[in-house]
Amino acid sequence: MRRRILISMVTLSVLGYCLTTCDIAGNMESPFDRYFVKYIGLAGNQTGVDMVKARDESIYILGNTGAGADKQLFVAHVTAEGNVLWDKVIGTPNNVHEACDIELLTNRNIAILATTSDAAGSYRNFVVRVIDSLGNMVDSVTYGQTNYHWNAYSFSETTDSFIVSGSTDSVAVSTDPANAFAVRFDKTLRVNPDWKMIYGSDTDLDAAVRVVEVPSEGLFYTFGHSQRLGEAGDGLADYNVMIWVLNTTGEFRNTIMFVNSCIPKSGPNDDERLGSVSVIPPNNGFVMSGYAAIRATDQQRLFAMTIRKDLEFVNPIVASPNHEIFQAPPRLDEASQSQISLTRSSAFSSQGLDGGFLVLGSENENIYLKKLDDRLEDAWTSPSSFLFGGIGNDLPGTVLESRDGRILVLGTIVLGDIDGQQKIVLMKLSPNGRLGE
Repeated sequence: MRRRILISMVTLSVLGYCLTTCDIAGNMESPFDRYFVKYIGLAGNQTGVDMVKARDESIYILGNTGAGADKQLFVAHVTAEGNVLWDKVIGTPNNVHEACDIELLTNRNIAILATTSDAAGSYRNFVVRVIDSLGNMVDSVTYGQTNYHWNAYSFSETTDSFIVSGSTDSVAVSTDPANAFAVRFDKTLRVNPDWKMIYGSDTDLDAAVRVVEVPSEGLFYTFGHSQRLGEAGDGLADYNVMIWVLNTTGEFRNTIMFVNSCIPKSGPNDDERLGSVSVIPPNNGFVMSGYAAIRATDQQRLFAMTIRKDLEFVNPIVASPNHEIFQAPPRLDEASQSQISLTRSSAFSSQGLDGGFLVLGSENENIYLKKLDDRLEDAWTSPSSFLFGGIGNDLPGTVLESRDGRILVLGTIVLGDIDGQQKIVLMKLSPNGRLGE
């Protein structure tokens, strides 16, 4: 029987305070390095979106500060113990900034991806800011068109380029609501004019969530989702997870669609939207997470799937639950129910002795954390998952793992009552998901 534990943020705050301030005998190891809860931000509202871990185990955090027309980017660099080294607000007046992704580059600079728009939302462009380890601006580029929306999802570094992926409505076909895009830049942030950047059909809504280079094959896997006609034959459109396989010029080589039957207990017209994609080290495949929206109940649930890296595609492939591309049958977590929304999810391949995957999402306005084994079955028992939050709408950001196997969780917590301030929360948990051993 599955058992869930709801841990209030008030309790976590008290524990975190005691762990970092109470007297500890000199011959005892301080638990400070092992687990903590930290609130990071400024006055007003801040939300935690993404983080990346540097080689020295310090963490770069990306989020937002403010609201409405005053919403700007918030960036912080914290130590492995969660202590803030520096923080910065990035943005320009009268432009709304939405944080999307933060990545550590091979030259140790940091790339920040965000969308920017006017207060009325009449357009949306994306912007890439490259900063150094001290937060100083190194380079930047803005891409988009007036009166169109370029909704960015992620930033990827390849062998010789950067690729930003997302969805745009800047298409010539009037019946096409949106296409997936993958805009390729060189390392000086100049657009590659020879790279095809728009993907999808002429009548569907398509989105590219992340592009991953497979150098050994000379290919680029573009992970996303597409709104296609339902499989029940009733003409209803639904979202399915897609992979567009691109060659070195961005042209289609082939496509794979993960139909509803891939996701256990997902109906023929239910929506599956991809939320995150991570490489399983050392280049052993990919772990994906997202949400399956069950239309009949107005609920969505987390799913996870793992696929192999070197795939022999035949164009087009419609995947089935037992298809050879899967490392294990996909997993739908029925416990993680929440109202249908575009909530973030995050999946990370654990490098601990037991392997497996950490999955972060949302359950009924709380942050939801679970670990799956390599077969995508529950790795934890009693309880099999953890909830973090209070009475407000608390949001997941990203889950990572530190070198010692501790779990890092970034998200947003509402302090006080349901209308309290939003604050970025960074938690360091034990390998079993607890704020303690």
